[in-house]
Amino acid sequence: MNKKKSVSIILIIMLTILIGITGCGTKNIQNSSGSSDRLASSDNLIVSDTSDLTDTTNNDSHTSSETQSKKQPIVSIPSNDFSSGNNMGNNRSNIPNNRDSEQITASYSFSGKNAAMAGYAEGTVSILSKTDNTNKEYYLYFADDKKALPNYEEIARLSMTGKQATYSIGEGVAIPSGATQLLIFDDVQAPNDLSTEKAVASCRIPKNKQWNETECETTFASVSDIHLNYNHLGAAEKWTDALQFFKSQNVKYVIVSGDVTNSGEDSLYESYINTIAASGFSKDMIYESRGNHESMSNDTFIKYTSGADEIRPFKNSPYFYILKKGKPGQKDNLFIFMAQELTGIANSSNCDNFSTSQLDWVEKLLKTYSGTNTNIFIVQHSMIRNFGPGDRYNGAYSQPIIISEKYPGNMRFVSLLREYKEVIWMSGHTHLSLYDGCNYSTEKGTAARMIHNSSISQPRGYTSAGSISYDNNGETTDTEGSEGYIVKVYNDRIIYTGYNLTTKQIIPAASFVMSSYIEKHSNT
Repeated sequence: MNKKKSVSIILIIMLTILIGITGCGTKNIQNSSGSSDRLASSDNLIVSDTSDLTDTTNNDSHTSSETQSKKQPIVSIPSNDFSSGNNMGNNRSNIPNNRDSEQITASYSFSGKNAAMAGYAEGTVSILSKTDNTNKEYYLYFADDKKALPNYEEIARLSMTGKQATYSIGEGVAIPSGATQLLIFDDVQAPNDLSTEKAVASCRIPKNKQWNETECETTFASVSDIHLNYNHLGAAEKWTDALQFFKSQNVKYVIVSGDVTNSGEDSLYESYINTIAASGFSKDMIYESRGNHESMSNDTFIKYTSGADEIRPFKNSPYFYILKKGKPGQKDNLFIFMAQELTGIANSSNCDNFSTSQLDWVEKLLKTYSGTNTNIFIVQHSMIRNFGPGDRYNGAYSQPIIISEKYPGNMRFVSLLREYKEVIWMSGHTHLSLYDGCNYSTEKGTAARMIHNSSISQPRGYTSAGSISYDNNGETTDTEGSEGYIVKVYNDRIIYTGYNLTTKQIIPAASFVMSSYIEKHSNT
């Protein structure tokens, strides 16, 4: 054996020993690609078959993998197997985790009629643990590639039962602009550090589901139940603060779904006008539906709230409409403000709410503008019992609209909501907090898109027994507790972003997306 060959053999032996020591080529390899060696070990994969959610239109599976073929299952990598700096592919994030005793995996599957549409979050998030973590809390956030989105609260807090926790993201919930993944944090870290590196697991949002904001056509706020008589809850200060925030967010006008006052008092209306002036917002750009607390004096309501661009069918009509014209190439926006003119604050729920003449007027507007280049909104104060959003429990809140053949006006209003599904109806009345998860409904696609507003001054919630908590279980005080929506209208969609107006944080589970579409009806 010559000298050169001996040196070569020695080098080969040394290299072999070195490879064995470093573990190169095993599932723990740390290299620039990282994918093939990790995927070779089935012990490190959790496979969730989501082929039943396949989109036959574009052949993309409705799962958190954006590179899978039509029938390929989603693959979730245990987060403690990630190595910093590795490129794990489009559907994986690089999340170092030094807590080897806790191995967490997560998956995200989409569902509903918009499962293939960008920006629609409806679906199920599942978190699995290799150990029993009963009662351990996990925090779920929308995030970009680096960290949780700024100014967004958690989507949900999940409590583990055994080795699993699941969370259903509801109908219409929006994927925020710029979100590329879901991050899961444990109850030790969150919410102190919301960077990708500190997450215990992640789910990649497929590119075909991501949405990036384009220029919006208009922006308005949707609020309700200001109740300036709630001095003990700081109502005037909360209203002023909300308007100042809306102005800072370039909101063009404000839609109020009723209940500015207690009993239509002049003094409270004057306080209402003064708080608007103090905010710097223009009263001409605030539009109010008449609530049950304004029903005692329609003349006073008209005196303090009417505007020059409000079109009424007759003088001092409690119901009216406004038409916000879009720029060339954009849609117009029609707002129909209804009034429950057959009932009042002292009435029971067992009554009709709308006159035939008002419903004829509403139906004529719907026939006129449906099928045209117009988004149609209805603003009407009270919710409907057991129909749409606003009240989770039957009879938990007083004076809802009751569906009964005894009340033909109520029945006709519901039939219009079922006929004109492209309409968006905004209501109020119950003050139900945006955190209670009962503020959006389409009645499973059988009716209009229905949004329920909370309250500027007194968000309410449910007790564990299902009754109403007027202080939202201690969350509503003289300085805390104020909620509303900022609405952005785009060419193809309309997004209601729910805000905690005290903290100015976005409530992602109460932020909804709906298409902006035109439907021609046979009766138009």
